[in-house]
Amino acid sequence: MTKVDLEALSHLIQDGDLSFELRLALVLLNHGMQLDDLATLTEIPSLPWVPFEKPFIKAFKKYQSAAPFNNVTAPELLKALQPYR
Repeated sequence: MTKVDLEALSHLIQDGDLSFELRLALVLLNHGMQLDDLATLTEIPSLPWVPFEKPFIKAFKKYQSAAPFNNVTAPELLKALQPYR
């Protein structure tokens, strides 16, 4: 995935039409994580969050207290990310 500029990313994470998991994946990929790493995450990593990401990360933790991508399969996530590659 190519990195998304921060302005576009801020709009994407506020887009309620996108799933929480897709928005989190976009944020983590923008921070340099690899797609293969996402499926094995047991918790959201501690990263230097950009200020607009912090409220989303807090909301995601309330939404999903288990492993971040526990509710989505790798193929589903990959398919959802296709428009952003």
